[in-house]
Formats: sequence, structure tokens, C-alpha cells
Amino acid sequence: MPDLPQRERRLGLFCRASAIVYALGALGFAATPRLTFRLLTLDQPLAGYTAQAMFWNVLAVAMMTAIATACWLAAQAPVERRLLLLPVVAAKLTSSVVAGLHLVRFHAPGWQAAAAIVLTDFPLFLMTLGVYRAARRGGHESPGA
Repeated sequence: MPDLPQRERRLGLFCRASAIVYALGALGFAATPRLTFRLLTLDQPLAGYTAQAMFWNVLAVAMMTAIATACWLAAQAPVERRLLLLPVVAAKLTSSVVAGLHLVRFHAPGWQAAAAIVLTDFPLFLMTLGVYRAARRGGHESPGA
């Protein structure tokens, strides 16, 4: 088992990298919402970039910004602030489960968007949960951590 400084460095690096990836995702969603919409649906013929799509785009940008912030703050003191990864875990699990439920009942054009969410967010959920759990075993346990 790696010593605490190595585990802390690894956790800090993961948190910084995640913060950058999520911030870039938020920026991409915000700056090019129509392109994102087209890419995620594999350019399938849909109703178009509607008010509903804009509504969900706003929420996606907000979620990506929030989890990027949580990761960035955790990176500043990885062991002490590892609890900040729990909102990231919750967001990635929630998006995976909801997208999976939509996949089960949504068989029209556009199902690819739900599949893309599951294929990206579920591995991110597993990876973040794994890193969080490994950090918990680091010896600086706190109640409820």
C-alpha cells in the first residue's frame, strides 16, 4: 500500500485533472451547445436545438462547473478535502442511472445521447469512487468520511 504522501499526491493529481476536464467540458457545452448536441446524437435527424435543449444545456453547464469547482477545491488539500469528491460521485451516478433509465424506454432517434452519457459518466463514477475510497484508506479518517 503506498504511503500517505504518495497517495495524497495521486489524489491531488486526480482532482486537478478532473477539475480541468470538467471545466473544459463546461466551457465546451457553453460555447458550442449546438455542436455538442449534434455530436451526442451522432447527427441524427431530431427536432433541432430547441428551447428544451437550451434548458438542459444550461443545467449541464452548471453541473460541470459545480463538479469542476469541487475537484479543484479538493485538489488544494486532497486528503482533508476528499469529501468534496462525493458530490462528483453523486452527480456521475445520477446522470448514469437517469440516462440508463431513458435508454430502457427511449427507442426513438436520439437514444445515442443517453448512451453517450452512460458510456462516459459511469466509468467516471467508478473511477472517482475508487480514488475516493483509496484516499479513505490513507489513515486520516474523520467521522463520516
